[in-house]
Amino acid sequence: KKKFAEYKMQRPSMPEDLSSQIPLIKDIIKAYGIRILQKEGFEADDIIATLARKAKNASIPTAIVSSDKDMLQLVDEHTSVIAPSKEEPVIYDSSRVIERYGVAPAQISDIIALMGDESDNIPGIPGIGEKTAVRLIKTFGTLEELLKHYEDIPQEKVRKAIGENIEKVKLNKELIVLDEQVDLDVQINDLTIAPPDYQALFGFFKHLEFKALLKELPAQEALLEPGGLLCTKDEELKGIFNGEELFCYGNSLETLTFCLKDKVFCLEKIGENVRTILSNQHVPKIGHDLKKLKLSLASGGLQVEGLFFDTMIAAYLLDPSKPGYSLADVAW
Repeated sequence: KKKFAEYKMQRPSMPEDLSSQIPLIKDIIKAYGIRILQKEGFEADDIIATLARKAKNASIPTAIVSSDKDMLQLVDEHTSVIAPSKEEPVIYDSSRVIERYGVAPAQISDIIALMGDESDNIPGIPGIGEKTAVRLIKTFGTLEELLKHYEDIPQEKVRKAIGENIEKVKLNKELIVLDEQVDLDVQINDLTIAPPDYQALFGFFKHLEFKALLKELPAQEALLEPGGLLCTKDEELKGIFNGEELFCYGNSLETLTFCLKDKVFCLEKIGENVRTILSNQHVPKIGHDLKKLKLSLASGGLQVEGLFFDTMIAAYLLDPSKPGYSLADVAW
């Protein structure tokens, strides 16, 4: 919030290794078709609170995924909070908030103002923990009433702590209460999730080596959108090479595939022309794991000479620490 610049200056800055990842995280979220909203000078919590209010006004059920306690103040008949957990996530509706904290969602900001919140760098009142904060709010009803009548607190230590920290408690409350009126140039209908850009996600996850997430995407073959593999007769290869590089891939006669002048093709059957081309050391061969290809084809009576460039070796030289160097591993 803009008015609490001094407070925000006391908060530790985001670690550099995390902040450098934020642009990439945003790109991935956008690729999933999810709208990103941000506004200079406002906390993400305030933007979420504003969106929750807009949804409530439109009678749209809303679920907020967050482990921050201050989000629980937004819980009502239209809004719930899902707190992620290592086991089962906890779903907070009004009754679950009361069960867990002993106060209604509207009173959550009051107890946090007293006991503080380390995750938001909000200091609590010395000697007041969650149980004492809940007891005080249940006794006085609201934080405002507590501050008016704190001298009625029977425990001297608690009474003194409140009396010496009235201004801090008031500031805490202002910090904790979420702003539901952020001026956002967006309507609820603008937030509909768009279809994911699987091609972009495929590229991101390949680059980051997120193999588990890659498995959740549609088949890679569909994402690559091949133009189709042509089967060429052996006699059509006669005389077409004029010193060009030949890209070849496969690990057997049956899977052998070629690329020449942007044309990808296989052969209906192996004939003398392809034998001549493969054995010609003056025709540069480019491929992935050419050693394996050479040995495999030799076992079938095909000699491969003129090995020129191996993308698997190149991938290893670029990054010897990669866990794998298959064509699928290094294609992106």
